[in-house]
Amino acid sequence: QPRFSTESCAARQRLAALALDLTRPFAGANVTRATMDEMAAYHDVRRQCTIVQVLGGRVYVPKEGVLAKPFYAARLEGLQCLLTVAAQQSTLPDVELFACFSDMSPPASDPILRHLHGRRMPMLAPHSGPGREAYLPMPMHERVGRGSGGKYGEILKPKWKQTRFAKEIAGERVFGEPPPWSAKEPKAYFRGRLKEEFLAQCKQQAEAKVQPPGWERSPCLRNTLVERLRGTAHMDVGTPPPDVPEGEWERRKFLLVIGNSMGWADRLYASLLKTPLSILIDGGTFEWFYPLLIHACHYSRVSIDADAATAVALVRNAVEWARAHDAEAERIAGRANAFARTVLDPAIAAHYTGLIAKGYAASLGYRPTLRPGYVQAPCTGNGGAKVRAFVIDNSTFR
Repeated sequence: QPRFSTESCAARQRLAALALDLTRPFAGANVTRATMDEMAAYHDVRRQCTIVQVLGGRVYVPKEGVLAKPFYAARLEGLQCLLTVAAQQSTLPDVELFACFSDMSPPASDPILRHLHGRRMPMLAPHSGPGREAYLPMPMHERVGRGSGGKYGEILKPKWKQTRFAKEIAGERVFGEPPPWSAKEPKAYFRGRLKEEFLAQCKQQAEAKVQPPGWERSPCLRNTLVERLRGTAHMDVGTPPPDVPEGEWERRKFLLVIGNSMGWADRLYASLLKTPLSILIDGGTFEWFYPLLIHACHYSRVSIDADAATAVALVRNAVEWARAHDAEAERIAGRANAFARTVLDPAIAAHYTGLIAKGYAASLGYRPTLRPGYVQAPCTGNGGAKVRAFVIDNSTFR
């Protein structure tokens, strides 16, 4: 019988409520097999999405090579492994789930949205947000080629505990001990650059004096903040190379997390695992764990839905508040660290994934059967006993 910490129990309870809120609108939607088949056929063109099946407690996926990019495949592997563990934690109904793995949501004109708009059909995705209520945010942190070090796709492999991700959520400082809080520079750091391909578009917006609706979820927000904050007091915002040494993230007391297209920055989870205070410039897009975060408890959140000048002022105010309340900023960063290690634990992520799968099943108007060309997910090959051993013995519950 596993033993859960108070923090773990609280996280499970809040994730259960979140999963219910996300999936309730689709209950009884009676999504047809024809609709799912149409989505699958559309996927064959885009190669960003696929259908994942859970049948008899086993997970099935299409054969390799169906997704366009390596990190799409890595996210699929993570999803199938989390579903495998979820099926060991509790009984999952037979269900097939339509999942997309791209960072970018399809534009409003995209045919994929015909069955998503109006909440007629849900879709698993890395994030959700305004206008994308049909998108169910899932644990998809894999980013192949960017030092991912193994995410949820590694959890059932023998050397899972040796991966960077496992060590980080276990509290190990993989790249050495960071400088103590008192030795950190009282500045805000952002690793990013001006997106030159959007400069003309953003210049037109700036000249119009009024920001168009949704600008907070466009690259123009990031460009505006980088341009206006760079070189100002207490802001270390520049144009560093893409690969920043890990020690660089720990030198300052504050980390700015600014969304790009769709207002999403996939680095918040990584920032929470570090010792500086995370300041999220929130454009409204959220990942699966965002609703569990509490402003001024786990991080500092700056909600951006105003004009550019106001947005810049709000970010500066957040940094100045943190500088003026140094001890409290340190405490918030410490709570964030503990929060991230609890919530990102694979057993917690699998628990949430299983809850979403159960809610998704209630949207189907048919009983799924094994699709042609589908094979048992590699994670399932570890066998039920080994999966059960992971959940009970190898989890990082505290």
